[in-house]
Amino acid sequence: MAVIDLGASVKAVWAGAPAGGTHTVALTRPDGTTFTPPAISGPPVSVEFTPDQAGRWLVRWTSTVVPGAYSDVVDVWPADPRLIISLDDGRAALNMPPNTPQSTLEDLRLYLCAATPVIEDIVGPVLVRTLTQTVQKNWSFAALYERAAALVSVVNADASVVPATSYTFDAAAGLINGKPAVMAGCFGSHLGIVDLRLARDGGGWRTLAARSQAQPMAARGANGTLRADAPGQTAFLAGARNLHAATRRYMARPVGQTGQRLSSHFALVADTAALRLVAAAMADHVRAALKGTGLAGLPVVAAAAPFKAGGRGGPFNFTDIPAGPLARRHVADLYPFTNTICAVLVSGAGLRDWLERSAALYRRLRRGDADQPLIDPDFPSYNFDMMLGLSYRVAPARPALFDAEGRRLRSGPGRILDLRHRGRAVAATDRFVVATNSYRLATWRTGPGCPAPEVVAEAPLQVREVLAHWIAAQAGPVPLPPPGWSLCLPPGAGVLFDTSPLADPSALSPLAATRLGPAPGGFARFRLSA
Repeated sequence: MAVIDLGASVKAVWAGAPAGGTHTVALTRPDGTTFTPPAISGPPVSVEFTPDQAGRWLVRWTSTVVPGAYSDVVDVWPADPRLIISLDDGRAALNMPPNTPQSTLEDLRLYLCAATPVIEDIVGPVLVRTLTQTVQKNWSFAALYERAAALVSVVNADASVVPATSYTFDAAAGLINGKPAVMAGCFGSHLGIVDLRLARDGGGWRTLAARSQAQPMAARGANGTLRADAPGQTAFLAGARNLHAATRRYMARPVGQTGQRLSSHFALVADTAALRLVAAAMADHVRAALKGTGLAGLPVVAAAAPFKAGGRGGPFNFTDIPAGPLARRHVADLYPFTNTICAVLVSGAGLRDWLERSAALYRRLRRGDADQPLIDPDFPSYNFDMMLGLSYRVAPARPALFDAEGRRLRSGPGRILDLRHRGRAVAATDRFVVATNSYRLATWRTGPGCPAPEVVAEAPLQVREVLAHWIAAQAGPVPLPPPGWSLCLPPGAGVLFDTSPLADPSALSPLAATRLGPAPGGFARFRLSA
């Protein structure tokens, strides 16, 4: 169907509807909510509605005469379609006659809409937009999540306008309220530079001018390799050469070896070896810590999350370690943060809720629909815990019990199926010790949702060091337990998943992955199937 303007009436037709019987239609909004309007029995069988949300609508027909369903989509323009120039300006630039067919104008509008983000990615923000953000209560400032050329106005949640005297923003000079501000890139990607022009005035100094910038220190090639790419880095690196060399020597120290490739390319959709290795080390450490205590007899499971799984870090923000020797730099790749290890006491019901919160990562899938995006972009990958020591399946076709922030949406059966420990179904009253980290414990204590579990072990030892010691203690290649969880896709569903262009789908099991080509942001797009 053609793209529809928001607020315009839409008539969707089931052209091949069988004769007789009862026909029903379900409309799914872009946000996933569904409602059932009355269908016109026809012929032709149709439904008329007025979309109240921009984005892709799903129209799903069913009939009492034939099994299965028939689906169609309707794309609805937003109120502001974000065109780099107006449609009239585009027509004038192309010398289109006044009688240009409407279908041609629709194509032109699509081209303008597609060109806008490409142009803004090259030259920076051009169009005025409304950006809605939620900030911590009682904060006196809000940091922009997106680039901006200038601030036109700031409005509070209560619709009150923030006085323009309360903020100034100069993106070109890197000034906030006239003060230079800069955020250096992570992992040394950018050098934050603040330039001040000073003058001696009496007994002190005053600032005549200021400027800040984030200077890239390297550029990544198509194969993911880094190369020097900053004019000022020669002097910078000269001053840090000795420290840099010492760091490289330390990170090159061998700690063990692996018999298989360790990657996080598919860690969000399958039980990967990289996460099982981390979780195995954590579980062994907690078991040893519990020896001689009253909890020594309880089963120990371990939670681990993929910290490097693309996202805002880009298409090469993944762990990818080849089979062979493991050095300390590989340990840091597997676990890049300084979180400390801890253990909590959790019931079987609490354990299921823990996994249900992780399962909120997935959008709700529909049986038989083609090319559905799988991952909720608002859900950070580092909050997606897998559990070593359990077996279970995750069914994204079911409604999520929690939202991306960890707030409970509903009760009852969720997405976690066949939750078992050593072949036995996990009962709500069972007790487990979960090996986890200090960050997850902090999210339990301060975030929304369920109350924090009881802490039974907490030490200042970093998970990274636990992992390094465990790898070094192995006589040969690190032993890896078998996979414990899997993704359960609905029959006939086509699911889209974006990951690194270096990903090897042959290692993905039990799912199958077909490479479709490039995806926005430099990622590679795969179609997953059961």
